[in-house]
Amino acid sequence: MLLDHRKFKICNCNGAVGNVYKAIDLIPKDIIIFDWHYHYYKKYPSLDYFLSKGFKVFPATSFFKSKAVASFARYAKKIGLKDGIIVTTWAVPIIEELPIENIFIASQLFQNPEINLNKLKQNALKFALYLYKEVKK
Repeated sequence: MLLDHRKFKICNCNGAVGNVYKAIDLIPKDIIIFDWHYHYYKKYPSLDYFLSKGFKVFPATSFFKSKAVASFARYAKKIGLKDGIIVTTWAVPIIEELPIENIFIASQLFQNPEINLNKLKQNALKFALYLYKEVKK
């Protein structure tokens, strides 16, 4: 709602309706912005925008596609975000339903964006299998 879709073409922005996007300048700067993106893009200009407005920003993504998680984590790190990344699961809160692989991928890529994604996927799968087995004990 804080973004105008005419300026930010890559995201689901609804702020142009009623000019709600203009409210960004009325929000206190101690508010933390969680900038949600679920899809793969090379750049995420909304992160830059919120930073330029003086907010602390967390990249926020979902488990849907590891390539999207990787791209977003890498871009966030590249522009200097270092406090973490938020990953939603939309899953039942039991270990068998959690997307452990992509949560693992997001956490590792945010720490080191240069990690090879294919190798990381293999390690994520091994970690997930190990975790599932441990829970079953």
